[in-house]
Amino acid sequence: SAPESLYIHAERPLISENGTSTLMHELLHIAFGLRAVNGYDWIVEGLAEYYGIELLRRSGTLSATRHGLTMVQLAEWSEEAETLCDRSSTGPETALAVGIMAALDEEIREATGGKSSLDDVVADLVTRDSKVDLAALASKSAELIGRNPDTLHIDKLPGCRKIGAAYDEP
Repeated sequence: SAPESLYIHAERPLISENGTSTLMHELLHIAFGLRAVNGYDWIVEGLAEYYGIELLRRSGTLSATRHGLTMVQLAEWSEEAETLCDRSSTGPETALAVGIMAALDEEIREATGGKSSLDDVVADLVTRDSKVDLAALASKSAELIGRNPDTLHIDKLPGCRKIGAAYDEP
């Protein structure tokens, strides 16, 4: 795939053995239209992968058991990630980002008594006319929660302390 396009190899299953879906992932990239500031590709990739899985769960296409197994498998794969904030997200980094998105969704739901969720954050992000970074993700989350989200604390985001000048936009 490339920006604003969709290409999926015909041999890819609609739902992979691990419960993810390349088709859903790529369609969500197109639907969201999000672009990341250098170093924050994990946010865009994590949202596409998280919502690809989440929409399959919400539609009943993935059972609760299969959804749980998918999340466990992604958590195991994420252990291979050495960093999160890199120029482009690798498979293990995206898997780690999925866990972060799930935890952020849970944190928002708990703090708001179920009145808000990560859905509200994404709705805000897609209406912005700017690239996504940690500040954008955290600010809307904090607005909903009423405080900075624990899930997005810099100590929980491997490699993100170093992002600064190394990834400044040209």
